[in-house]
Amino acid sequence: MTVPDHSRRVTIVGLGATGQSLGLALRQAMPDGEIVGHDRDPDVARAATKAGAVSRAHWNLISACEHSALVLLALPTRECLATLEALQSELPPGTIVTDTAPLKLPLARWAAAHLSGDVHFVGGHPLAPVTKPDARAFVGSTYCLTPNPDTAPEAVESISRVVEAIGAQPAFLDPVEHDGLIWELEGAGALAVALSLAGLAEASGRLDAGWLAQAASADALALASRGEDLLAGVGSEADWHTARAALVQLRGAVDALLRRLDDDPSLAAEVADSLREGRAQSLRDRRETGTAAGKETPSTGQASWRRLLGMR
Repeated sequence: MTVPDHSRRVTIVGLGATGQSLGLALRQAMPDGEIVGHDRDPDVARAATKAGAVSRAHWNLISACEHSALVLLALPTRECLATLEALQSELPPGTIVTDTAPLKLPLARWAAAHLSGDVHFVGGHPLAPVTKPDARAFVGSTYCLTPNPDTAPEAVESISRVVEAIGAQPAFLDPVEHDGLIWELEGAGALAVALSLAGLAEASGRLDAGWLAQAASADALALASRGEDLLAGVGSEADWHTARAALVQLRGAVDALLRRLDDDPSLAAEVADSLREGRAQSLRDRRETGTAAGKETPSTGQASWRRLLGMR
């Protein structure tokens, strides 16, 4: 089996902020390579080309991916699945496909069932918050990689090199483990915000939509959108089981908080202090174990992915 050198040509499908940032970072890391782009919105594709995020953009998905050693899908989970289905019979042997979607299990399951052994899929999820195109968006951040157990080691190594080339630290996780963490850390809370905003919007007798649009912060709106996107990626019983566990855990925490404050509302300040200290401790732990200090998280490093793939 031959895995092509990723430095020859890369195609980025999806040229939003994340896709453009990847393009800018890769063009710095591989100045002699070619970055081809594709986006369904021609205005977005033109903007990405003008910004220098891609060498050129092609309106046709199949043509954009032709002759590329690496195809990078910077799309939400559902759009990644649709794109993979469109490319399934068009990718030549040796092509490596990766993505940036927040849910990995649906994609890993689809790739295992539908991609030939000569096309290699390595799930990816950059944890850097990208709000605008920036060549340094991923520097010093953690970049999750979620290969299936039978993914070719050479493909995993190739994507790991790409991640390191843009300044990020690869962290290797099982797809189920990754999605469980994402739902617990982000998805459940994001859905709670989305539900709150939806409830306020429906209460038209109390306030109008214009007031709501002004009152809701950009962060709240972005978080709500994140929750909606994660829920939209649930496409099977396995996906729902992972999401449901996080939602049940959140519901239990909220119920416990309600019971405590119903018994004694004066404890609200104490509860707030406890939550604040918990968050501060998490930040301290993050600084102590962060990749900026050159330390590995338990799931990072070449030895870890070799163990994940059943190798020594």
